[in-house]
Formats: sequence, structure tokens, C-alpha cells
Amino acid sequence: MPTEWDAFFDWLMGAEGRVVHHDPDDTGGQTCWGIARKHHPDWEGWAVVDRHAPKQPPRAEIEPLVSAFYQKLLASWWLSTPTPLREVLCDIVVNMGAGRATCLLQEGVNRASGQARLSVDGVIGPKTLAAVSRREPRALALDVCAVRLDAYTRIVARRPSQGKFLRGWRNRVASLKRFLSL
Repeated sequence: MPTEWDAFFDWLMGAEGRVVHHDPDDTGGQTCWGIARKHHPDWEGWAVVDRHAPKQPPRAEIEPLVSAFYQKLLASWWLSTPTPLREVLCDIVVNMGAGRATCLLQEGVNRASGQARLSVDGVIGPKTLAAVSRREPRALALDVCAVRLDAYTRIVARRPSQGKFLRGWRNRVASLKRFLSL
């Protein structure tokens, strides 16, 4: 991965920050720097987490495993998308999943046009690719950040127990925008 990856990964580790062993309201369950055990139970880093539980694993021991995981997970997004849009989308993949990242990308394109030009279906097909290629990456990144904030509000409206995470989610987007100078 290019050197931009190192800077983004450092930012991402600050945003994700640690192992969360148990929060009954967190729909992701136990996570290690954003990697959810329920979605990735076979990830090799869980052995390190379990060995150190209930304490945090040493960052020097867990960070290489987390970086390798994210490089593999995010490679297609990272390599095929211009900056700063790629960083915005990669963070959404980590925080909300790839399907949600695609939907928010489509919503961002629609927001800019002021109408629903794209179906928000979570599929990156020829229409989505064409619409994205017509947009300036920085402007589209800002639109995706805006619809991401809206999505968090919708999550809380559907599941009020998630409200305790809303400030952190908003702060994460604000931090990402500062990191990317958006």
C-alpha cells in the first residue's frame, strides 16, 4: 500500500482506538480496533486479544495484525478510488460495512444532483461508476460525509438505544474531515 495508507491507518487507529469487550447496546458486539468478532470470528488477532483479556493487548503486538486485516479488506476501495473519497469510504466500510458504504456513496451522488439519479441499492454497477467519475472527489467526499451524518440520525430514530453513540459517530466524521482537510 502507498504511504498515504500509513497516515490513514494511524488516523483510523485513533478513531477505533482499542478493544471493546462488552457493551450490550453495541450491535457490533466485541470489537478490536473496529474488527467485530461476530463478523470475523476466525481473525488471527482474536488469539492476542484473548490472551490479554480483560486488559488491552499491547498496541505493538496487535497493530500489525489489524493493519494486515484492513489492508486486505479495504484494498479494492483504496486502490480504485481517488483521495479524499477513498478515505471517507474506507472509514465507512470499517465503521458501518461495505454495503452501507456503497449506499452512502450512491446517496452522496444523489444529494449533489438534488434528485435520485441512482438507485440506492448497495451495488456498484456501471451507473454508479459513471456517476462517481463525473464528480470531483473532494466535493463527493463532502456529500458522502453529509449523508453519513444523516444515516446516523436515522439509526438512532429506528433504535433509540444507539443514541449514546451518536456524539461519537459525529465526532468521528468531524475528525476525518479535519484529517483530510475537508
